[in-house]
Amino acid sequence: MTKPAPASTPTIYLEGPIGASQGGKLTAASVRSQLAAFAGAPVVRVEINSDGGDLVEGLAIYSALRAHPSRKVGVVMGMAASMASVLLQACDERRMARGSFLRI
Repeated sequence: MTKPAPASTPTIYLEGPIGASQGGKLTAASVRSQLAAFAGAPVVRVEINSDGGDLVEGLAIYSALRAHPSRKVGVVMGMAASMASVLLQACDERRMARGSFLRI
């Protein structure tokens, strides 16, 4: 069993529709910006609450997460559906909050 991420772990938030074309603010550029702020962190928590969205933008976000050198702990806080479920797979460890929903 792995140790839980400490409470002081830096957190990025993947919330809302993926891609500007879907009316969302969750883009590869916004995720890269959040990740850059934690370049030296050994662990980054990735909180997800999204019903998915744009495939191409989602793949760019997936690639940005995979390329980041920190260990990523993905936590579904509400919903991870469609492309958001793929983003969860970019994390090294995956967790579900009580009452959360995952749709692949």
